[in-house]
Amino acid sequence: VRGAIQKLTSDALVAAGIPFTQHCFDNVQEDAPVDPSGSYAVINVSFPNTVSGAIGCEGADRIIGSCNLLVYTPKRQGMKPAEDVMQAVLKEWVRVNGAMVNESNVHLKTWNINGPNGLAPDQRPHQATQLSCAFTARVP
Repeated sequence: VRGAIQKLTSDALVAAGIPFTQHCFDNVQEDAPVDPSGSYAVINVSFPNTVSGAIGCEGADRIIGSCNLLVYTPKRQGMKPAEDVMQAVLKEWVRVNGAMVNESNVHLKTWNINGPNGLAPDQRPHQATQLSCAFTARVP
């Protein structure tokens, strides 16, 4: 399930212009790129309520999780670069609702989407923008 939502999000980021080499995942590639002229993304997935019973007669587990995306874009360019990337991710999160994700045999439904939210500026050379969603995954 983690791989399904991460791949869906990562593929949308690549389509929006952030190369895969600029993606950081949970406990992988922890050191973010330091190039202040480039953009990068951090994808975190958590499971606050792992399994919520069975669905229908199939006995499929319903797994509940959340995906938090942070996109870092160069400062002094406004919110448009980050919002364009977030829009691409949003479209994929909404498009996939109830459908099987790639060849993973995992069916995702996203809900409670929040963002994009610009985070408070700090001394780093990037503007941080956050987008999140809750999701339900059905694994037959």
